[in-house]
Amino acid sequence: MKTLLVPTDFSENATNALRYAAALAKRMKASLLLVHVLPIPVMVTAESTAYTSFDPRLQKCYIGKLKALAHQLQLENAFSLEIECYCEYGLFQDVLNRLVRSKQADLVVMGARGAGSLVEKALGTTASSFMKEAICPVVAVPSEALYSDLHRIAYASDFTGDEAAFLKQLFLFSEPLGAEVYIVHVKTKDAAPVAMEEDQLLMEVSAKFPDKKFSVAQVRARTVIGGIEIFLNDNQIVMLAVAVHERGFLQGLFHRSVSKRLALRTIVPLLSLPEKPYNLQRYLADRAEETMEW
Repeated sequence: MKTLLVPTDFSENATNALRYAAALAKRMKASLLLVHVLPIPVMVTAESTAYTSFDPRLQKCYIGKLKALAHQLQLENAFSLEIECYCEYGLFQDVLNRLVRSKQADLVVMGARGAGSLVEKALGTTASSFMKEAICPVVAVPSEALYSDLHRIAYASDFTGDEAAFLKQLFLFSEPLGAEVYIVHVKTKDAAPVAMEEDQLLMEVSAKFPDKKFSVAQVRARTVIGGIEIFLNDNQIVMLAVAVHERGFLQGLFHRSVSKRLALRTIVPLLSLPEKPYNLQRYLADRAEETMEW
């Protein structure tokens, strides 16, 4: 990963996520794209005619604030970071995805509210909304989370389908950091039968990623969230990765009615992996070449 995109609204929460992203960028030898999104201004005339009005002076003002923030970040990091600044009008999700594609960003890093229940606190926020629409992986950083070496990353799996597209993205993220990957499945009393058992998944993933280091674990717990919490705490996990797709069991975590029952008490960052990243065609081409080699 060579380019990290970091949106900011200049809040303490966003600034904490920016410092986390800077530490991550230094570790990965990546550059930063610092972005502020302005809402589209709508003016209504006396005749009830609505029209949009863009103020270039406002953009210039925020570009100045972004550059000041970037300069401060470079001072803190002995000018070892390459940072570009962008301020654009538009819908937040649309602007970010457009910049991800045009600037070929590999990862978005943004703030998530609160320290208690990461998923619950993030619900209804810009972070959780964007994670569901993002075309590249997204790291949501809780407001009290500080960067530490990402030596252990857990990937929550439901063991029901092909994990290749998600694991491909996860390994691209974890390898430059030298992080251990744990594929974790939580088995509850009332859970539906899984498509494959632990040994079968281990063999299948090993066949698709023969040169990757990972382990597979199954946890028994009353609830999925409770099981994940236990695994994170017992294994000193510093980041939780989840797949974002329609059938994904963790997709339900972003639903308000479910969130009220969550009990995930961690401040680890949450890494979301999209089902169809914007560079999927490149990924498919890589897989085709590997298949031919086999």
